[in-house]
This record gives sequence, structure tokens and C-alpha cells, in this order.
Amino acid sequence: MISRAVLVALLCGAAIAPRLIAQQTDSRFFGDMRWRVVGPNRAGRVSTEAGVPGDPTTYYIGTPDGGVWKTTDGGVVWRPIFDDAHVPSIGAIAVAQSNPSIVYVGTGHNLIGKGVFRSSDAGRTWQAVGLADTKYITALIVDPKDPNVVLAGVGSGGNFGSMVFYSNNPSPARGVHRT
Repeated sequence: MISRAVLVALLCGAAIAPRLIAQQTDSRFFGDMRWRVVGPNRAGRVSTEAGVPGDPTTYYIGTPDGGVWKTTDGGVVWRPIFDDAHVPSIGAIAVAQSNPSIVYVGTGHNLIGKGVFRSSDAGRTWQAVGLADTKYITALIVDPKDPNVVLAGVGSGGNFGSMVFYSNNPSPARGVHRT
């Protein structure tokens, strides 16, 4: 005897299968499409990203070994904006919802960072604003109404997302910090 759950699964599968077949697309429609790189010409991967609320063309990315990059044209052109800070490893980026000119960068991902930096002019200039001894800033959240209130997540070692791959130099200040 077939269980009720198996019967329901079979009936749902029979009802969905014709729709899936009907949604197939003729590959000739995509024959002239070509892959292209969208993003800065840099080595490695992206460790964090942030967009500007209400502006679908402006984004920031941080890389574990290459600083912070910005695009204002939806990814056609990217430019480095954090080189003068001399901190290559980026763990988090956050843009203030109430004032998109305010951008925070948390340093330290696979290399030890130097705390949190803030720009009040959309990334043209930066100043260190604290947590210099924490080593690895893994997350930043800006209060949606007050751009001066920020939560910073401090990890215990370099990470890929939430997975720690080493902790031979853990931060004694790990946890959540608030301005």
C-alpha cells in the first residue's frame, strides 16, 4: 500500500512536469550572447559587497587581498577607492541607508585588519574610527535612521563567509561591538 505522502508527491510531480517541459527555451535565442567579466580587473575573489539604497548603479566591493572598489555605472567601470588606507584585507562594507555618502569598511578577512574606517564623502576619503585591535571585522550594520550608530561583528580568525579556516591569531575582542 502506498503512503499518503508518497501519493501526494507523485500527484504534484505529475502536475508540475508538463509545465517544466513547456518552459524550455530554444537555445537559438541565446546563440549570440557571450560571457564577459563584470567587475574590476583584479585577482582573487570578493569577500563583501554593498549597494546604495535607491541607486541600482552604485556598488562597493571588498576583497580579501585587494582593498575596496566602487562602480557608479552598474559594474561597467570599477575603481579602487581604499588604496590610501594601506589595509588590503576587507571583511565588511556597509552603506548608511539614511545618508548614502556615509560608507563603513571593516578590515581584516584573511589578513589581519586595522579596525573600522568611515567615509563621509562616498569613498573619496577615509578615516579610522575604531576597533583597531580587533583584527577581523566580519560584519557591519548601520542603523537605518542614524548613520552614527553601527554594529560591528568581530570574528576570531580569517574566514570565508561564516566558516573559519584558521584561527592561529584569534582576536580577543571577538563578538559584537556598538558605537
